[in-house]
Amino acid sequence: MEQSQVPIAYGEHLFTLNDFNDCLMHRYANVVQPDAAICGGISEGKSVASLARTFGIQVALHCAAGPAALAANLHLAAAAPNVTMLEYAFTVDRVWQAMVQEPMFSPSSLRHGMLSVPDGPGLGLSINEEIWAKNPYVPPARTDRMPAWSLGYI
Repeated sequence: MEQSQVPIAYGEHLFTLNDFNDCLMHRYANVVQPDAAICGGISEGKSVASLARTFGIQVALHCAAGPAALAANLHLAAAAPNVTMLEYAFTVDRVWQAMVQEPMFSPSSLRHGMLSVPDGPGLGLSINEEIWAKNPYVPPARTDRMPAWSLGYI
């Protein structure tokens, strides 16, 4: 990090508070990017943001796992005062919009560069159950070349 002229942002591959602590202790990043969908949820994400604040490090949330993950990250952003931004992919907008009842996360929903925090029950999403029923999740077939942890079997 000391040798780079460009600030380093990292965290989308860190999964626990301890992972983020190690990253911050060693000054591996100028900005940490927790994702509530993979770092232990909204509460753990808040802990990561608090830890980052103690190190004087910025927090820019990362999200690439679908509309439920985006909703969780928006709630995290609203709960952690030192979150400066949230990164998510517009390229999957068409798919994400089919998954929920209202077009709450499309680029047309941005107001002054921001998305609203969903305010309904739970994470605030109304899931399009018909689409989910037509496209159920099927785990990949396990092969000997792939470690068991990569497929979620451990």
